[in-house]
Amino acid sequence: MADLTLVSYCGLYCGLCAHRGRIRQRARELRESLYREQRNPSGAAIPKEFQSLLCSLADSKTQCNCRQGTCGPPLCGIRRCAQQRGVALCPFCDEHPCDRILERSKSSSSMLANGMRMKAVGIEAWIREQE
Repeated sequence: MADLTLVSYCGLYCGLCAHRGRIRQRARELRESLYREQRNPSGAAIPKEFQSLLCSLADSKTQCNCRQGTCGPPLCGIRRCAQQRGVALCPFCDEHPCDRILERSKSSSSMLANGMRMKAVGIEAWIREQE
């Protein structure tokens, strides 16, 4: 079975989350660049408040996880439903797409497409595509 740690029940890949990865990486790059500039005699001083914010973004340890209930609404109806039905992923539920998924997909257009792709290629291949 595939490692579903970064896959939400509803069919999103958490590894693509900006907060989880891209923002942290870009904050680290910006911090390094600013420190290089600051060592340069012509470099302007960086305000301490900005340094603090930048460091908190660069060093964040965001480890939200849908499967542990630490991501999304604490009482997510989709997560609760999947757990009650004993399905690892909603796209593999007999009732997919249900009303909950259809409603949520209004704000996350990739959710239904992800589910169809998971079914077409299998979860392992889909995760590799997302990565």
